[in-house]
This record gives sequence, structure tokens and C-alpha cells, in this order.
Amino acid sequence: MTTIATDGKTIASDRLVTGDGVQHCNITKIRQFDNGDIMGMTGTAFDMDTFAEWYISDRSELPDLSDHTEVLVLEHTGTIRCFNQRGHSFIHDAPAALGSGAALAYGAMAAGASPAEAVRIASERDIYSGGGVDVLP
Repeated sequence: MTTIATDGKTIASDRLVTGDGVQHCNITKIRQFDNGDIMGMTGTAFDMDTFAEWYISDRSELPDLSDHTEVLVLEHTGTIRCFNQRGHSFIHDAPAALGSGAALAYGAMAAGASPAEAVRIASERDIYSGGGVDVLP
């Protein structure tokens, strides 16, 4: 799946794409929109562009996303919003983490790690996270 973590100021993500028990490639799973909001996605990498297009549109009708897709958005206001594959969301307090390595990232941040350090630490133990760490802003 992946590990996404934020402290409400920065957002970090691993880069590993897995599927069917195979490590496929490394990609950037976070992106910043023109308004300053930053999105990090877990689940299916193929959903990233689809969700991003929906997010910057009027959000009237969410396209089909995979059952495992979850998105963490660090809004430019500092609000953290978590979305599921149906476009439903809730506001989350900092710190926040999503994905298969979330529990490890929460533990690392509770011990004082930055989001980037938390993702790196989670990637050491979570078999679905790895491939390096990207951080925004």
C-alpha cells in the first residue's frame, strides 16, 4: 500500500508501488496543487490523476476509485482532511498518517520524528512501503 505522514506543516510519502506480491517501481505519491493544498495517496497508483482532477474540479461526481484508495490532503490553511474512495472526508488532527505503514509512522512521530523520518522508519518494517521518501513543501 504505502505510508503517508504529516505533522500539519509538511507531508511525506514513500515511493514504492507494489501489486500482486511484486515491487513494481517507484513513483511520487504526493503532489501540490496550485492553491497550495498537498495531496498524498495510498492504494492504487492509477487513481492518483483521477482523484487529483476531481479534487480541483467542482467535486460533483467522484469517478470510480479502487477500494483501497485513501487520500490525505494537507490544505494550505493547515487543515488535514482524509478522503476515502467514495469522496467522503473528515478533518484529522495532527499528526496524521495513512496506509499500510501508518501505525509505524504514528509511533515514530509520537517519539519526535518528522514526517519524513516517520515514513523512512515505517519503510524499514512495512513490506509495502519503501523506495525512498518524498516531502512537500
